[in-house]
Amino acid sequence: MKQIAVVLFLLIAMVVCACQGASQHITGADFQAEYEKRHQQSMHFTEFIGEREGRVFLRNKTMSTLNTKKWSEVVLYTEASDLDSEFLRRLRKESKN
Repeated sequence: MKQIAVVLFLLIAMVVCACQGASQHITGADFQAEYEKRHQQSMHFTEFIGEREGRVFLRNKTMSTLNTKKWSEVVLYTEASDLDSEFLRRLRKESKN
C-alpha cells in the first residue's frame, strides 16, 4: 500500500511540475520581437495561437541540438494592452486568414 501511495505522489508531482512550465509571461516588446523573427530561424518555430481575456499568446518551439526530432515548447503571452495598436491589429488580421 505504501508503494502505491509513493507512486501516486510521484505521478501527481510530475503533472504539477509539467503544468507550471506551460506558459511564460513576457513584455509586449519581447512578444513583438519573438513574433517578428518567426521566419528567420530554422531551429525555432513561433506562431500566434490566439487572444483570450485580454491576453495574446504565441507558441514557441525550439529544436534540440542533440536530437532533431525532439522539440521543446513553451507558450508565451502578454497583455494585449502592452502591444502597439498597429501590431495588434495586424496579429488579429493574420489570425483570421
